[in-house]
Parts: sequence; C-alpha cells; structure tokens
Amino acid sequence: MEKVISIDLDGTLLYQNKEIPERTVKYLNSLIEKGFFLILCSGRPYRSMLKYASMFPESTPIISENGAYIGTIDKSYERELKRFSKSTFLDMFIANKEIIKNGYFSVGNYAYIYNRIPKLESFYHIQDDTVVVNGPYDLIKNFEAPNGCMFVIDSKRRLEFEEYINNTKKISFRCLGYDQNNAIYEVSLSMVDKSIAIGRVLKHYGYSFDDLIAFGDGINDLETLKLAHTSVAMSNAEKELRDIADYITDYSCDEEGVYNFLINYIK
Repeated sequence: MEKVISIDLDGTLLYQNKEIPERTVKYLNSLIEKGFFLILCSGRPYRSMLKYASMFPESTPIISENGAYIGTIDKSYERELKRFSKSTFLDMFIANKEIIKNGYFSVGNYAYIYNRIPKLESFYHIQDDTVVVNGPYDLIKNFEAPNGCMFVIDSKRRLEFEEYINNTKKISFRCLGYDQNNAIYEVSLSMVDKSIAIGRVLKHYGYSFDDLIAFGDGINDLETLKLAHTSVAMSNAEKELRDIADYITDYSCDEEGVYNFLINYIK
C-alpha cells in the first residue's frame, strides 16, 4: 500500500469556491495520524497555499509555483529549486512588452502586476496582507526576480511569443487557454516541474515514487501522474491526464472526488 499522497489544489482538492470540504480535511488528517504522508502541490504562489496547509500538520511539505519552491510552515524543510535571473526576466518582458496585455508574479508577500485586469483577480491571489506593486517591470526598481510568472498575450501574436520562449532554450511555457483576443501563459525556467519537486521531497523523507499515490487535474500534473505508483485523475481532469491515469474519480473536485476515492481505495 502506498504511504505518500500528493494532491494538487485547484481543480482537485479545492471546491470551485476555493475551500477544502471539512470532511475531506478530517479524513486526510486521520490518514496522517495512521502514518500516511501528505504533500500539497500547486501552481499557486507559496503565500496563497498557507491557508490550506495550515489545516494539516505544520511539517506538511508545500510545493508551489509548479515545483519551483518547496517549504513547510514549521520551516523544517525548505528548498528553492529555480528562480529567474533578473536580466533573463527583464529581457523576456522588454522583448514582448508590445504584445503583453497583463503580467503577474509573486515573490514572498509581494504581488507584482502589470496592467491589472479585474476579471483576472483570481489569478493574482491577493490577500489582506499582500503588498501589491503595479507597473511595467522594467520601470520597477529593486524587485526580486520570480520563480515563475503569468502573462496575458494578444492572441493574434501568441505564436510570436511562443517562438521567443522556445528560442531562449532556458524558459518554458504552458498555455492555460486562449480565445480570439487573449492567450494566458504560465512561464517558468526550463526543468521546473511538479514531478521534479515531488521527487526531491520523496527522497528527502526516505520515500520513492513507488510509495506515491498522486491526484491531479491539469497538464502541470501530467509528469507526476506518469511517475507515481498509483495515478488518479479527477473526473473533471483534462483529457491528457484521464488517458494515462490508473484511475479516474467518479466525482469531480466539487463533489469531494479526492475523499470519495481515497475512502474506498484505502479501505
């Protein structure tokens, strides 16, 4: 029986209202008490994951920014895997500034937003204590370069943006979707992947992928599900995950899919 459970947040563990059902929290904590090991993994910035991690033991590993940073609330384990150099980040922004409609990244408790768009507020993960800095990144002084960032690009020129990224050979992207006007991209350094960070956590705590049951719904979960001993795609997952997963939940994230799967699988 696998002893490690890695769970994505948005679209997997969280309802669409961005909360974890109380029953799911209680059940996962009961598994931890029985010796299971939990890993929370997301594309979110670290600060926006703390609310959810606080529902579990403070030593629970938190993997944020799609694998660029690992930490725990009690600071018992902390590792930053990848961060842009400031020059690489600014070169990318300046080269594509003409076609970037909106930009966002987070460092610590700071959120840096270029051309803030109200309908994208959920992507910014702004909290009461978040320090928001607005403006073009090439005009902001003394900021730390991010682990990853999000850009909204003019759809008509998205291939131009992708060509720039591909030509750098050290930056990668994931298109979150596009319509006739806008294309949304997550951008990070190459080799940033949830599966790499999970592998680091497993090794640090004396486990391997053979001990892992992994849950996910998006393309950024694909490699983790391929490597896990047992892979579980949510019923609301993207097709690529459902095609390769060992199991597909009978219930979506809004129907406590993680809880309903585990309570039967582990029993």
